[in-house]
Amino acid sequence: MCRPRDALAAGLVVSMLAGTQPGWAQNAGLAARSFTINELLRRYQAQLDSAYDFRSLVLPVSSGQTLMRPPIVSAAQMAFALGDNGQVARETSCIYQITREAQLASAPPNWRSYLVRVWANPRRPSDDALHQAGTRLLEQMGG
Repeated sequence: MCRPRDALAAGLVVSMLAGTQPGWAQNAGLAARSFTINELLRRYQAQLDSAYDFRSLVLPVSSGQTLMRPPIVSAAQMAFALGDNGQVARETSCIYQITREAQLASAPPNWRSYLVRVWANPRRPSDDALHQAGTRLLEQMGG
């Protein structure tokens, strides 16, 4: 159970650490959240492997050791364009655009490459920076 006093102390520590090194607290939060999400994905990896099997999307090239990922094509429906002078208008029911060209690969894509994120563990601020942040925090608190 978290007591108000513990929450206050934790908040002071976070405030102190946030002032030591720009982005340190944010990077620590991202690393922690990334770890949590990756653990959740690991628990469901069997279901994700069967649901997102991309092997049928790649095409073998030459001897079959190299694979080609097809291009990614985006579609827009009910497109309308007005000319520079406003006198000419064009309309079409659908526009296709290649948003990523085809790519050669050695293996089919995997859901992990899209969902798993790894953030480097943040480096601990120097002792001097921690001391200065602690001193500033005490001064702000009137101590």
